[in-house]
Amino acid sequence: LERAIIAADTYKGKLEQEIVTYFETVEKVKRTIKSLDNQDYADILLYKYVNGYTLRRAGRMMHYSERHAQRLHGYALKALNETKEVKTWYRKRK
Repeated sequence: LERAIIAADTYKGKLEQEIVTYFETVEKVKRTIKSLDNQDYADILLYKYVNGYTLRRAGRMMHYSERHAQRLHGYALKALNETKEVKTWYRKRK
């Protein structure tokens, strides 16, 4: 029983750290997306990746067709890849 309690406590600590890391990552993603110069790009990415909307729903929220939302999403991802934050992240992973 004692080992089970110790194991559960260890697991709880790891889980709490993962939760903190998750929320820190979400905030970093939001800041990076919001740093885009084009508000439509930021909006489509926030709807898709932060709010979890489909591109169809994101397009509706922005008063665009699904096809235009798809196009906008592609342009937004390209713009996001050009940000300093994303380039730095890629360098750290290599």
